[in-house]
Amino acid sequence: MAAPVLTILQCILQARRISQAGANGVSLGTWILSIFCGEIWISYGILYSVPAEYESNGAFLILAIWVSYLAAKAHKRVSHFWWGVTGVTLVTLIATLFGLHHSTRWVVGLMGDSAPLTMYIPQIRTVLSGGDLTGVSLASYWLAAVTAVCWLAYGILLHQPAVFLPTIVLIPATLVIIVRVTRSRQNESVSA
Repeated sequence: MAAPVLTILQCILQARRISQAGANGVSLGTWILSIFCGEIWISYGILYSVPAEYESNGAFLILAIWVSYLAAKAHKRVSHFWWGVTGVTLVTLIATLFGLHHSTRWVVGLMGDSAPLTMYIPQIRTVLSGGDLTGVSLASYWLAAVTAVCWLAYGILLHQPAVFLPTIVLIPATLVIIVRVTRSRQNESVSA
């Protein structure tokens, strides 16, 4: 239960940061991929009759859409937001159609596992570019790291590699983002 609550809080903190400081350094690509993660895990939960998946990811999906829209609006890229949401939703629908047949249901599971593996790549590229990162919520990524540790423990305890394997990438990815944003903030305070 902790991981879904932390994920929702992560979105709220990032939305708050964008509202207060703008979206400089916030990767729209990461948040569009977050929408895809929410959608594909909802599909997984429905197809595999796992209510916890679609219940917790439903709230996350709504908030990820909100953060994505706020970032797109701040970056003046609302059309990119709409194209991105349309694209990931079409992919989710196609995967779900494949998942309706038992012999191809693995497609949804595979996408559910791969979505988190790619989700932070755009944000890592952004933070490594060395630009202005004032819009990135440091608290949000700390929560993302803690959430990944929760999913790691949960997956190991339940012997579900599909749950814990993505965390092997998510934990270091969030730590890279945290380190880069922290250094950026320290450099800003020294310069000021």
